[in-house]
Amino acid sequence: MHTDPAVTVDVVQQVTRGKEQAFEALLEQMISTASTFEVYLGASVFRPSGQDEHEYRIVFKFDHLENLKRWEHSSVRQRFLSQARYLTVDAGTFSIMTRLETWFTLPASRSTQTRSSYSRPA
Repeated sequence: MHTDPAVTVDVVQQVTRGKEQAFEALLEQMISTASTFEVYLGASVFRPSGQDEHEYRIVFKFDHLENLKRWEHSSVRQRFLSQARYLTVDAGTFSIMTRLETWFTLPASRSTQTRSSYSRPA
């Protein structure tokens, strides 16, 4: 039995008004790059449902905590985060869930619309 659990990372981020398009482009680049890391299991993006709402929820999944840490500490991720600072209101919230808590629904946001992009390396 592997002692390094699968992980789900939940990020909630407020995007600065007028910067949504740039944030979307950066988010797509980040997800595409994360998918090249060992063993990335996918991401789901929950977008704001209204024009006056700017909260995004991004859920990343990795097979093991060790592989998530490689992504988190990578220089490419640090560059993405540096760029995101100019597009967001604050640092946002970030939580890591392992094991059973990932079986349950993430806390509901008042403004979520999903477009999932789940990919798994071949």
